[in-house]
Amino acid sequence: MWVGELYLELHRATLTSQAKTKQGNRRSEHLLREAELWAATAAVRTGFPYPYEDLDRIWKTVLLHQFHDILPGSSIAWVHREARATYAKVAAELTGIVEAAQRALAGEGDTPLVFNAAPHTRAGVPAGGARPAAAAGRTGLRARPDGGHVLDNGLLRVEIDERGLIVSVHDLEADRETVAPAGRRACSSCTRTSRTCGTPGTSTPSTATPSPT
Repeated sequence: MWVGELYLELHRATLTSQAKTKQGNRRSEHLLREAELWAATAAVRTGFPYPYEDLDRIWKTVLLHQFHDILPGSSIAWVHREARATYAKVAAELTGIVEAAQRALAGEGDTPLVFNAAPHTRAGVPAGGARPAAAAGRTGLRARPDGGHVLDNGLLRVEIDERGLIVSVHDLEADRETVAPAGRRACSSCTRTSRTCGTPGTSTPSTATPSPT
């Protein structure tokens, strides 16, 4: 039995060395899951040919690169250069599978779609689903009754008063206000070096010169 921290003198920094190798491994795992998700869905719904052989081969490649001297970053430089090149090829091939499956699911037409492979809703797109992409420039701008402006993009409604202070940020999907009634308001024109708003009546404007843009 060993009590205390297990100090491995010859295997230090294996959790942080060769970050590109570790990133390549994790990205490959994500893409494999996404490729399997969309390919299986397209196969069931549209008859898309499921790329079993390709996915089986890519999985074996990714698993091979999890060998104990590659993924921990304790191998020689040549190995990691080759691993980075392999991960790039894996990413390109899996991206091609994902795109082909999504095209099969999207069908004919020219309406752009947004797919969500996450296990939860993201930006209004259901888990494992898709919906038409939001049109560019859909954020609306109108005058605020008490002075100022209101920005609304269908997801958030932001109210800016006549002083340039954000006084409301309403989450339309959750139907809730995200700015506390007594909370500090943010000035839309503040910079890191010049804070001239603060809470009205309680703060003194800074004399720092704004950084040139």
